[in-house]
Amino acid sequence: MLFVLYMVVLGCTDGKSDTADTTVDSPIFSVERMWDIPQRSTEWWEQEDERSSVFAGAGALMEDIDRDGLLDLVLLRRGGVHILRNLNGQFETMRVPEIEGLPANGSIVDWDQDGDMDLFLNTAFGEDALCRWDDGWSVEYLSSSDYSAASTWYDVNNDGLLDLLSAGYGNDHDPALVEALQTNTPHPGEDNALWIQQSDHSFVRTEDFEGNDFANFSFSMTMLPFQQQNDWDLLVVNDFGHLNGAHQLFSLNDGLFTSVEPGHGLDVAMYGMGIDATDLNDDLVPDVFITNIDRPVLLTSLDGTWVDSTLALGFDFIEERQVCWGVDWYDVNNDGHEDLWVGCGPLTNPEEFPMLEPQLYQPDALYLWTDEGYQDVAFDWGIAETTSTRAGGFADFNNDGCAELVRVPRDGPTQLFEGACPSEHQWLDIRLDDGNHGIGATIVVRTPDSRQVRWITAGGTSFATFTPLIAHFGFGAAGLSTVDVEVTWRDGSTSSHTVDLNQRITLTQ
Repeated sequence: MLFVLYMVVLGCTDGKSDTADTTVDSPIFSVERMWDIPQRSTEWWEQEDERSSVFAGAGALMEDIDRDGLLDLVLLRRGGVHILRNLNGQFETMRVPEIEGLPANGSIVDWDQDGDMDLFLNTAFGEDALCRWDDGWSVEYLSSSDYSAASTWYDVNNDGLLDLLSAGYGNDHDPALVEALQTNTPHPGEDNALWIQQSDHSFVRTEDFEGNDFANFSFSMTMLPFQQQNDWDLLVVNDFGHLNGAHQLFSLNDGLFTSVEPGHGLDVAMYGMGIDATDLNDDLVPDVFITNIDRPVLLTSLDGTWVDSTLALGFDFIEERQVCWGVDWYDVNNDGHEDLWVGCGPLTNPEEFPMLEPQLYQPDALYLWTDEGYQDVAFDWGIAETTSTRAGGFADFNNDGCAELVRVPRDGPTQLFEGACPSEHQWLDIRLDDGNHGIGATIVVRTPDSRQVRWITAGGTSFATFTPLIAHFGFGAAGLSTVDVEVTWRDGSTSSHTVDLNQRITLTQ
């Protein structure tokens, strides 16, 4: 049965490249190639207190804040916000906004279109913070949940201005929740929120969000073209699914979200944590990997629905990986196939989950595509770290076309592993410029024998992580000089381009 499902999922592979000669012998990442990350004293992560027992305080945001062409790094730790400017391989501490609450997640987006990159920060023990840069940081607080876990940006009403969706979580150490877990009864978390940006760049919370009164301990949310190509759909990933309800899919029509009836296959009841999307079967429809307490799920599209293909595609998690958080699809070796990183680590309150036999040793995973299917190379490459990973993902900090791996544990320092891709493998990075970084756009790249798709999303990747607004493509040793690129912009217009490989380019609407 698994073999049959494998063939169904990957049956439409005529558009995928066969030029890659992938091996696992030469590590792309290794502990011998780690960059130094300036961080404060280790005392704060060795001490256990109220602030260390929640999901917050272990996040990473990656984008070019100072607009110098190099990606910078924002760390969200229990010791506060760290902004690290990338000086071509070395990091320098920048000024940070002082906020109330514990930073949990966020984004780096120029939502007010003034040319400066701004910060949005989800928090625990406080309200969400809009941090604008104008020769210094100014902070405006939104009336949000006390425990806010994630966010995503999208031009909801197609007026040219980005709007904000924020995921409300809740206090998962509340004794009432512990009792609900023991008795298997519903227990509400905190509300999700939709904030519409006004012409003066202020934000007004709207109640026009049908079905959003389910306070489901939402950990992640992402905007993607699941069912609609023009106005994308919103998928909300919920924790404690067996108590409060499965993941929720919302359809966007005329600026309003409406709840999609269950049965589409994305509505899995689980301890949903992080999420990321790719296209595994070349149908230009998102397939998503969602992390979990216990077994994660890979949901692949099939004739308008989604099916669980986790085991069929070789993602057989070892027993020690009981709880996983961060997740990121990325072609780490530029062979034309996306690979999968998953960050794992134990809970701070395992005694409240009787299905677990607490494991302190919960290694991360890196599933690399090979001719024999996906193989976990994290152990062989020495990056199956055993501190409790939360945030993480890939970004190219030295502009060589080969991404670095960032991982952020709750109980240790942030690590950045330098990438070392095969030099003969070709690549292309694409930024978009439509005034909103191309957020909500679809990019399809074609070669004579392959097709790849990326979606520009602002939030909704990994867990407590914001990955750059850059679409990355690998092509293996194909010996190409150019590729054809088609962009479908947020407003529905399209543009076609023929571009050279092995560079980072910006396409303007």
